[in-house]
Amino acid sequence: MAKIEKKKTTKSLKKSLVSPFNIYWDSRNYILLIAGVVIGAIGFVFMTVNPWDSTESLFISPILLFVAYFLIFPLSILLKKKEENNNKES
Repeated sequence: MAKIEKKKTTKSLKKSLVSPFNIYWDSRNYILLIAGVVIGAIGFVFMTVNPWDSTESLFISPILLFVAYFLIFPLSILLKKKEENNNKES
């Protein structure tokens, strides 16, 4: 007789599937991403300040948006999770 293989249940399938974000992202990546969103939002708020030729609209908001888009967002994506080495050499 042929052996009958047991089908995996959905509970065992859910346990075996691992999110790719857990492999690469650490809590500091999420903190940097949230900080980038907050700084970007503050930059857009400063951009809407009346009158349109104010210091906040012309100088502060572009600096904040540059920092958010070109420094913090790439940093939050590119920072790698520190891997723990189980084979510590003495």
